[in-house]
Amino acid sequence: NAQLHEEKFNTQDFINRAGGFTANADKSAILLFRKDGSIDNFKTTRATFRSTRKVQPGDEIVVLPKADVKSLQLAKDITQILYQIAIATRVAVDF
Repeated sequence: NAQLHEEKFNTQDFINRAGGFTANADKSAILLFRKDGSIDNFKTTRATFRSTRKVQPGDEIVVLPKADVKSLQLAKDITQILYQIAIATRVAVDF
């Protein structure tokens, strides 16, 4: 959600103007992509997040989604199965 820069707004204000956090948002995983190419990582408390980060014109705020543990486990299981199939196929071809 693109917004006009206003000097008086902090990061939280811009997020609120964009509609706020979704249910899937990880409020502790917020990135501020600076216009100069640098990245600020908000792995801090919300109090620090609100008060210390100054958004400049051209900056982008990205709120990462929460990691879905079930999906990660499923991906890990599928990868393991594919690996075992590949090894079994390689062994069968060698015989």
